[in-house]
Amino acid sequence: MMSSVLHAVLIVAEAATAAVVVVVAVAVVVVAIIVVVEVVVVVVVVVVVGGGGGGGGGGGGTLPHDTDKVWLLAISSNSL
Repeated sequence: MMSSVLHAVLIVAEAATAAVVVVVAVAVVVVAIIVVVEVVVVVVVVVVVGGGGGGGGGGGGTLPHDTDKVWLLAISSNSL
């Protein structure tokens, strides 16, 4: 009798362990998907905003070639 109770307890424990493993595996997959989505969003934002900033940098090409004057203009306009 005791053996069958112990056997039943072990079966329940094994099933519970398997359920926990499945839950953890699903959680890992969900976190991985979230991380991938966040990385894609960051890359898209950097490309879009960085592309716009690059266009602004192209406009800066019309400034004088004197480095000191460029730095003074940048500092005085708070663009750094």
